[in-house]
Amino acid sequence: MNQSILIILISLTGFAASLSAHHSAYSYLRFTQTSGERVVLASWNIAVSDVAFALGLSPEELPPRERATAYLLSRLTVDNGPQACMLTPRSLTQLENKLPRESYLSLAFSVACANKIEHLRITSTFMFAADAEHRTFVRAGNQGSPYTAMLSATVPSVKVFLQEKIASSQLFWSLIMEGVSHILEGYDHLLFLFALLLPLFFGEGVATHRQRLLQVLRYCTAFTLGHSLTLALAGLKICSPSVGFIEAAIALSISLVAVNNFWHFWGDSLVIIFALGLIHGFGFANVMQDLSLLADQQILALLFFNCGVELGQFLVIAMYYPLLWTVRTLLPVYRLASAVCLLIGIYWFVERSMLYGT
Repeated sequence: MNQSILIILISLTGFAASLSAHHSAYSYLRFTQTSGERVVLASWNIAVSDVAFALGLSPEELPPRERATAYLLSRLTVDNGPQACMLTPRSLTQLENKLPRESYLSLAFSVACANKIEHLRITSTFMFAADAEHRTFVRAGNQGSPYTAMLSATVPSVKVFLQEKIASSQLFWSLIMEGVSHILEGYDHLLFLFALLLPLFFGEGVATHRQRLLQVLRYCTAFTLGHSLTLALAGLKICSPSVGFIEAAIALSISLVAVNNFWHFWGDSLVIIFALGLIHGFGFANVMQDLSLLADQQILALLFFNCGVELGQFLVIAMYYPLLWTVRTLLPVYRLASAVCLLIGIYWFVERSMLYGT
């Protein structure tokens, strides 16, 4: 039992430690074939705050063009054989805000290879050491081609083809894993699930494993229905609230659940849990907002990403269940954990409201 308490305290400490961590945005690489056989044009869109962080500048400071260009190209390797291709910068411009909180830089460059270019192996080391959640989406081919790959800390290198019809299986598998990692690496979603499950183990009305499992199933079903609905709406661009509003609302949802753990304003109402799931679904959808998937890819991409989210949610619950079952008789643990969730939720809400200007 002491070990379970220690694990819970360490987990809550991890959530608190994440408050000051740098969380990067996504970046986007595009390679377009030219009339030449050995040259392609490329662009790399990266959040200004990420480049500033990498260069040791303040998040609001616009990085010097020459320094930023040299740094970014030093973090990227492209080849189509034993010899690396030459990367030549063409321009570095600032884009209009891609997201409410983010301003992006667009680095245009050319890729010249010794061999005829039919495929490219792309390797990036940008931001992965500082933020394991960073993702770089890669598009290869003509303007209408879909994103074909996703680079991450665990998969920093990928091979893409420019002259062939790209199979989407690689991207779809990446989206499954992205759904899993979005839960496992998303501290706000983890903390929300933790706070939501707490009363199921410390409440007086639930006593047996079977009763608890049924309650967990009811909670998760309501939450899943909610976030699946808004994930689909946002992913298909039917309804897309501002990122700032959703991020702040997700933080607020953690505090609301923690408050309910103390005063039971809505008890175990599945309608409220469904409503909170609606908010988190828009948060899950942020990863897909800028993929520009082709129409015939969107539904499958949403399905695979949501499957990954559900798989990650199952893994989280499987981790929480034995810990909370072990300490279910210790009411101070329940109160302390709920209080910590409340404080972290409030901190995130204030921080995100100020950051996004909501």
